[in-house]
Amino acid sequence: MDTAGAVVLVTGASAGIGRATCLALDRAGARVAMAARRGERLREDAASMRDALALPTDLADLAAVERMVDQTLAHFGRIDVLINNAGVSVLTRSDAIDPAEMRRMLDVNFTAAVVATGRALPAMLRRHRGLIVNVGSPGGYLGVPFFGSYAASKAALHAWTRSLQAEWAGSEIFVAEYHPGVVETEMHDVSLAQSELAEADRLADGEGGPVAAIPAVSAETVARDLVACIRRPRLAHYSSPAVRYGSLVAYVDWLRRRFMGRLGESVRRHAGIATFSD
Repeated sequence: MDTAGAVVLVTGASAGIGRATCLALDRAGARVAMAARRGERLREDAASMRDALALPTDLADLAAVERMVDQTLAHFGRIDVLINNAGVSVLTRSDAIDPAEMRRMLDVNFTAAVVATGRALPAMLRRHRGLIVNVGSPGGYLGVPFFGSYAASKAALHAWTRSLQAEWAGSEIFVAEYHPGVVETEMHDVSLAQSELAEADRLADGEGGPVAAIPAVSAETVARDLVACIRRPRLAHYSSPAVRYGSLVAYVDWLRRRFMGRLGESVRRHAGIATFSD
């Protein structure tokens, strides 16, 4: 798909991957609808872009997600591409997960994508074309120790994406999946800053754990990938060969257990905790 003139709706657009992608799309000639909670950030960026719409939206509010799509259609008249990128994460022990926090994470990371896609689909079908890009995570198929809630939400997105790809095969709607791996973003920094395990996680990575073995990429690098994904969509896109390798490791049980288990053991050792809380 040609990005010039294409209408692209991006969620999670006020920072990190989402913001970088909106700016990259603007440079590529796209018309961009930008959705996130922090409206002031969106308006500042939209003012510097050629043809952008700021949509302050709490992605955990599913009625607001529907309004986000409706406002995009009312403003631009169509949606050519929907990039479901919004995400939140938390670093915590899986036996200490806050159920309310888990529900919000599932809504933002997964259910919002389902609702937005369903709302945008009729307009795409009327024009006989459309592209859905779901930004996943290797955590969704590997499982990441102490990021259990986040991994679960991305696993849901991964399975739903694969289901859509099978369900809509051969139709005018293409569904792509992008796995960015370790990305230097504000979301990652916030999840670490709010956790008692933050320092242990950093130390575990530093001693040569599996996460340290995967080079971090910038949000701008991911943004370039996502623009390329729009131009030449494939079923699955990966930010690096290491991330693609992780997708293979996930289905070799002993290797996955060894690979990710080392990280879990390292974090527990540095944090001075047993497997379970007291």
